Amino acid sequence: MDKSREVTRSKRSRSISHFSDEVRGETEAEIAPLNCLLFDLTVFSTRSSKFSGTIVNQEDAIAFAITVEFGQSGAIALMPLGLCIRVDFYAKPIGRGEALDLGYAIVHTTANQFIYTPTLQIESGLKTIGLVANQTYRITALLRVGAADYPAFVTGVLEGLIIQVYSAPEGLPTK
Repeated sequence: MDKSREVTRSKRSRSISHFSDEVRGETEAEIAPLNCLLFDLTVFSTRSSKFSGTIVNQEDAIAFAITVEFGQSGAIALMPLGLCIRVDFYAKPIGRGEALDLGYAIVHTTANQFIYTPTLQIESGLKTIGLVANQTYRITALLRVGAADYPAFVTGVLEGLIIQVYSAPEGLPTK
């Protein structure tokens, strides 16, 4: 009789142990891989200039753009969700000075599109947002991908674009 009680206890113990494993959620879920590249941080002016593209007149309308590319199998599942791709642009003077917030550009993902180019347009010129002539700045782009006002699913930073801001003397053509 003692042996039958031991066997019953042993079976109950296994049953309870098995049940508690299921409650703890030992089922695995796979998340498809996602690759996000951030590259080609550029500046361009709406007016042609005799100078390099990174030497800009503080009065000219200007734009900053960056390329964001998604890849791998996770991208095909995420792009149709209309995720917000937000890129904040900053300019930090080379040498002394605080970084200036230039603004941000937003685009939303769409199905079957994996390359995006968020572009910040500054129609009023760099002078109106605090960038001064005869100064050199390092431009930084901060990427955030996800639902607006929630933690980001993907983040990234690209910096290194150097621009020089100038002011054309009175009477001198800027083209």
